[in-house]
Amino acid sequence: MTPLGEEAEALLDRGLIGRLGFTAADGSPRVLPMWYVRDGDELQMTTGASSFKARRLRADPRAAFEASTLERPYKIVTAAGTVEVEPVEGEARVELRRRIARRYISEAAAEEYARGATWAVVRLRFRPARVSYRDLARR
Repeated sequence: MTPLGEEAEALLDRGLIGRLGFTAADGSPRVLPMWYVRDGDELQMTTGASSFKARRLRADPRAAFEASTLERPYKIVTAAGTVEVEPVEGEARVELRRRIARRYISEAAAEEYARGATWAVVRLRFRPARVSYRDLARR
């Protein structure tokens, strides 16, 4: 796993919507918006255990991740690596979903989101092998 670096960490900690890229069964690329939380140099997300992205990432763990600001000057983090798909249950599932949701919605809504999943949930652990940070103000 490659360290993210201070500038990339600062950008990823801003609560931006991330974009997770992976490969479909026919080899075509897919990119989906994702809520996430940074845990050291790893990014964690959740999804349904039987979701398309969980099934595909179990079959082929190669992935890419991107997060960027929406205002100028644009700042962008891109990374390529792998995703480990693992079950997360009980209070660990609630706590992870709460940690992620607090970055994007109110505390009350985050609690409802965290406890609201009645289906099987998996944790997606994105581990970067290559990381790029760009600040377009530096051009």
